[in-house]
Amino acid sequence: MYIGPKAPAGKEANWLATAPERGFFAILRLYGPEEAAINYSWKPGDLEKIR
Repeated sequence: MYIGPKAPAGKEANWLATAPERGFFAILRLYGPEEAAINYSWKPGDLEKIR
């Protein structure tokens, strides 16, 4: 998935638009989480830039 104000060429189908010059935050929704997510002993990793 590509996240940003403009889609990379040819990647429009996997692009999530953001507002230019503004920050954003991600929210993770878990359906049927395991005990570790409920008691906060598990935390998801940060988003990572891969390019």
